[in-house]
Amino acid sequence: MKVDDSTPTETPRQPNFNHLWLFYNVARFGSVSGAARALRTSQPSISRQVRALADHLGAELYVRKGRTILLTDAGRLLFDHAQRIFTLGADAVRAIQEWSGGRAARLAISAVPPLRDYWLPARLGELLRVQTDLDVRCGPHENIEERLIAGESDVAMTDAPAASGALFSEPLFNAPLVLMGRSAAPPAGGVAGKKRGKTAGTGEGIGEVLAKNVLLVPAYPGWRGPVMKFLEEERIRPARIQVREGIEGLVRCVEEGVGVAFLPAYVSAGRSLARVGGERISIPLTAWVVMARSRNPTTPLLAFLAILRRAAGRE
Repeated sequence: MKVDDSTPTETPRQPNFNHLWLFYNVARFGSVSGAARALRTSQPSISRQVRALADHLGAELYVRKGRTILLTDAGRLLFDHAQRIFTLGADAVRAIQEWSGGRAARLAISAVPPLRDYWLPARLGELLRVQTDLDVRCGPHENIEERLIAGESDVAMTDAPAASGALFSEPLFNAPLVLMGRSAAPPAGGVAGKKRGKTAGTGEGIGEVLAKNVLLVPAYPGWRGPVMKFLEEERIRPARIQVREGIEGLVRCVEEGVGVAFLPAYVSAGRSLARVGGERISIPLTAWVVMARSRNPTTPLLAFLAILRRAAGRE
């Protein structure tokens, strides 16, 4: 057999993976002190071992800037590879544990509150009818991008694309916020809300409606930010603005005529609500699905994505 002389006969010496893990965490947390706190070890120990990694590779990996660090070009390149290595490592451990222990496959999902509470449940029900032995976990919605990069979540649903280049964002469906008020008629199969307040007029413009009604705004920043920006750009001054913590409580207040609110169709559907404001103005908003680029999608994740895309096509 002819041997290709160009093929290297020696494998390049591998880096110390403990050193690589420490560097990965320094880059993740943006400082040696942040990595030390997270890993519960000393800063000098981390600095010494990351220095050994840099010497082994023959390249500076970061420069200090005050209490933080800035990755060099070599550091960014190494971080991208380290992220893939440790993500695949976590996948391998989880797969072996599930195989050896006979445990159900797991799907960890993160989602912003509106999508989690109003849009996602029906899709999860459909998924569990197909994947009957699937262990589905809905994690916290805080720090979604960090959770995806660290492998703590397999997929996320958000109302904005990811900022990190390590993540892939796919738009699912448009979910514009429209001004909703109390409906005079009950929803199909339901009963009318309590006659506590008035029904906002549908023949008036948005400015006129807001000048006469309390605008209820959720504390959730994904909606509050766009609503406040819209009011500023359109130079609209509501009679009063009230911030409500929970979205469900806000919706019920609108049903009772306490005020009006900007809501997407997937929240207002089937409720005692009607669109108000004659201009038919809406605030653009899109639902996104986000995943880590370095992760290989599992069978449950592929099934879940298929359900999301099919459902989004009906929105």
